[in-house]
Amino acid sequence: MTKSVLGILIVFAFAGIQTLQGQPDDSLYWQTKAETVSGLAAVESGPDFGLCWHSVEKPQMRKPAYLVFARRNEQSNWAYFHCVWDTCFVHYGAALFYPEIAYEVHAYYGSVRTLPGYPRDPQDPRLPGEAIRDFWEPPFDPQRK
Repeated sequence: MTKSVLGILIVFAFAGIQTLQGQPDDSLYWQTKAETVSGLAAVESGPDFGLCWHSVEKPQMRKPAYLVFARRNEQSNWAYFHCVWDTCFVHYGAALFYPEIAYEVHAYYGSVRTLPGYPRDPQDPRLPGEAIRDFWEPPFDPQRK
């Protein structure tokens, strides 16, 4: 009995230490941090934030996807938010709920199919956001009232 209680306490202590350490170094944010774009500007426009940045072009490389990371305030960790192929992005409604939000954008040359939120079916051509919306929103049916 004493050994099992001791074992459980060790597991909880280890889990607590892992939680206090924050983001692991192998997170997507830290893996792509070296490719941070320049000229990022976040402009509040009504309830939305519009983001624009300079494009990244490297010889011998294909055009990158851009990973948008956000954090709600100084105390929170950076979190992957969205993937885009253009140099502008609109975060709808963010100014209403997260006036202190901060953004960072990284160029990404890897497979977008491995990103969080991407459809699990490799034959599905939809972008990550479209797949999530399709899952939660019913299809438009003009006959339904």
